[in-house]
Amino acid sequence: MEKPLWTKITRHTLVTHNYSPDNPDLQEYWRKRKERQSKKTAEGRLPKGKNKIALRQNYVCPYCGQQLGDYNKVHLHHIVPKEHGGQDKYNNLVYVHEDCHHTIHALGATNPEIQKKLYEGIKTPPKNRKQKPKGTKPGRREKGCTE
Repeated sequence: MEKPLWTKITRHTLVTHNYSPDNPDLQEYWRKRKERQSKKTAEGRLPKGKNKIALRQNYVCPYCGQQLGDYNKVHLHHIVPKEHGGQDKYNNLVYVHEDCHHTIHALGATNPEIQKKLYEGIKTPPKNRKQKPKGTKPGRREKGCTE
């Protein structure tokens, strides 16, 4: 059970007085802003352990191509169904909108065209970790080393 103390406080971003959504010169700004906000919404809505799957998809539904944060309900879908040998592994799981999930199953979840579309929606983001040389442990100093 989560405690209120663990909840991160997020503040809304203020908009400059001249930046109106009706201004045609600022359409790109508002598109990027909406994309960022929907990504944050999706991040907050997904379970902590499953966020890795959505990050791999760049928080976009692979079926319709829209942001996952734009809709209220997001479902976890097996690309290869479990009854056909699919497993609960990251490379077989994708997040899709509830409506997209119903459509996928109505058209046939084993349809090769649909499976291809779902696999194409998976992108592997670059890793931000730096590899340390083998044999080194972080935070430990060798004996006799005084700096």
